This record gives sequence, C-alpha cells and structure tokens, in this order.
Amino acid sequence: MRLRVDDETRRLEVDGVFIVTEAAPLTDILAKSGLEIDERGCIKVNRRQEMNIEGVYAVGDCTCGGMQVAIAVGEGARAAINVVAYVGRRMKSSPLRL
Repeated sequence: MRLRVDDETRRLEVDGVFIVTEAAPLTDILAKSGLEIDERGCIKVNRRQEMNIEGVYAVGDCTCGGMQVAIAVGEGARAAINVVAYVGRRMKSSPLRL
C-alpha cells in the first residue's frame, strides 16, 4: 500500500486494509412508514435487533452497528434466533389452521 505523508510517498506493508465511509444508509422511506430512524439515518434496534414495530427486525449497515461484515453476520444470527422465538410465541397464542 502506498501512503502519502508530508509531500512524501511511502510504501507500507500491511496484511489488510479497511475502508470506512461516513455515509449513512438511505432509510428515509422507512422513517415515513413509522420505523424509528436516528439523526444519522440509521435504523434504531434493541439488543434483539427488533425495531419499534413488533415483528420487524433489522441488521447490518442500515443499523450503523459497526459497518463490518463480521458484525452484520453476528447481528443476523441474533435476529434469526429472536425471529424464531417471536414466531413460536405467535404460533402458541394464535395457531394457524390448515
């Protein structure tokens, strides 16, 4: 990787590079539907990845929770576990009739 420092270009040996942008997700349409969005345009979720509307979950960059693939994967796993529990509770209280 080449790095410019004080009018001088240097070569820097690295194992990896993470590029971070400060852009917020485009979530205006969600805010108009009643979902809570923070001042940066990020979807608000609780520890279970639940949004302010029951049964609606969000994960990944749109929640601005770290903006890393590994974090998004963890959030997705957490949300999936909680979605299964949510559906299970709903099925017990109002079973589907086939």
